[in-house]
Amino acid sequence: MDLRQLEYGRLYVPVENITFSHTTVRGFAFEQIAHFSCLERLDFQDCRIDQEAMLALHANPRLTNLEFWHTPITLDQLQNVATCVGITHLVLDGTNFKGDWLRGVSCLAKLENLVLNNADLTDGATNSLGRMKQLTWLQLSHAKIDSTLGPALASLEKLECLNLGDTSFDDKGTKDLIALKRLTILSLRSTDITDNATAALANLPNLRQLVLDDTKVGDKGVRRLSKLQKLATLDIRGTLVTNSCLPILAAMPSLQSVLVNRTRISESAPGFVGFLEGDIWYPNQARAKEVGSCKGVGSLYLGPE
Repeated sequence: MDLRQLEYGRLYVPVENITFSHTTVRGFAFEQIAHFSCLERLDFQDCRIDQEAMLALHANPRLTNLEFWHTPITLDQLQNVATCVGITHLVLDGTNFKGDWLRGVSCLAKLENLVLNNADLTDGATNSLGRMKQLTWLQLSHAKIDSTLGPALASLEKLECLNLGDTSFDDKGTKDLIALKRLTILSLRSTDITDNATAALANLPNLRQLVLDDTKVGDKGVRRLSKLQKLATLDIRGTLVTNSCLPILAAMPSLQSVLVNRTRISESAPGFVGFLEGDIWYPNQARAKEVGSCKGVGSLYLGPE
């Protein structure tokens, strides 16, 4: 669509969602967006935003969701974002900021869901992150982190979903996660954790989904997870586990499925079901037989319902 058509679009009611994809967005577009009084969600996907454009989004009183996917913005534009006091869901994917660049965003009192994929969270950025105590969902996939992240996370006691996948998060950092008693979903895929990390993870009483794929966790670590009475789904693909851990997993009262491809768990193990997309082990063998003829594969959704 020609972006000039935005001027005509505001004649149609109500417009609640606008998505820009693979385009250059100039100041004119934001001038027109300000007239969409019913706008609730604004999404930029793989866009280039003119550096001179001022994101005067505070003129949209109903705006709650603002997403920049693979769309860099300037620090001045980020400060404009911080004036949108009604924002509850914010995506800043692929920013290039240094220092404590989250200071303005940390003042968004209603912000609950935050995505900072591929962001730099070193050199002071975690100072502001730790002040966002209202956050319930935080995604930091592929983010650059340091030792200051753990203490910052420990202060976010309302967190229910946390994704630290593909970061340098390690065993030492998991000790800070013990404070997150409300956590129900945790992804540590492709991090630097080992068996030692599971001693801390076992102290997360409400954990329901745990992703440990492509880590150095083995049978010893999995045994420690037996304390997780509410755990329903476990992803241990590409780890060091063997058949030895299966009796422990089978005794866990809430566990429904375990993703096990690229492990040393054998296909002959009772409850093992092979799919084209991946292998799943079911503690409940009756359930394994029920789904054995299916072509799909279980998946984990890391986000709010």
